[in-house]
Amino acid sequence: MLCILVYNPEFYLMKHLSHFVKKGAYRIDTNGGNDNLAFVNPDGEIVLLYVNATKEDKNIKVIVKNKLLTATVKANSFNTFSF
Repeated sequence: MLCILVYNPEFYLMKHLSHFVKKGAYRIDTNGGNDNLAFVNPDGEIVLLYVNATKEDKNIKVIVKNKLLTATVKANSFNTFSF
């Protein structure tokens, strides 16, 4: 019997969330649309999960704690940033 393992997008979402968002964290609102989630960890670290579901790389700009982050996120990817 051959068993084939296939990782779906939800696997990668849960991988990012379980690694970077710590027990006791809480979700915070963003004004960036439906492509991101943000959390504050108990130590005050802010974690931003950004998904690029398009077929092209995308340049993004994020302002957190009055600091500007610019990044290029790959097509069809989950990306995690911490501040």
